Amino acid sequence: MTQSATASRGPRIDKYEERKRELGRDALSVLSELGYARTSLRDIAKASGFSLGVLHYYFVDKVELISYCVGLYKQDFVEQIQLAVDQATDAGHLRERVFGVLVASVEREPEKHRLWYDIRAQSLFDETFRPAMWRIDRQIESVITAFFVRLTELSGQSPQVGPGSAYAMLDGLFQRYLLRHLNGEDGACGDFRQALSQAVDAMMV
Repeated sequence: MTQSATASRGPRIDKYEERKRELGRDALSVLSELGYARTSLRDIAKASGFSLGVLHYYFVDKVELISYCVGLYKQDFVEQIQLAVDQATDAGHLRERVFGVLVASVEREPEKHRLWYDIRAQSLFDETFRPAMWRIDRQIESVITAFFVRLTELSGQSPQVGPGSAYAMLDGLFQRYLLRHLNGEDGACGDFRQALSQAVDAMMV
């Protein structure tokens, strides 16, 4: 392939991916509101303003679309946590920034995280979801591991549990306080921050 031909393909590929991300973000809003079981591709097309044919051009089926949408949001979430880890100057600052990202995410975008747990649970029954959900889960576990590695460097303490167990404990807290917040409980997010602090204290020695 000539250099000119290669160069000419670049903008088209970029435009394709840009358009796909736009569709994914629009679809995510619909899915976050209605959930997996109550949403069809036709519903997404109607609510987002795109035709069903356009959706099928970019996504083979509902599973691919939903996996892509959840992956987009969770990638942003992971990047926020990683930025907090990278910019921390001491152990207290690190904890404050990472806890802040987690609590703010529950407070401001609970529906998107609700969709994640919905699809992750669905993957227990529908194996077509499993590769994408496993990949996303590993990305989140990786950034939580990065948090504990950085905390060890800054504090001189070490976690008493392995990376998988540490992630499972924080994920359990995240899901619990997400549910409390969705149920309209006053103070759920404040309690979440306190629970995170207590959990990390219990894990570090």
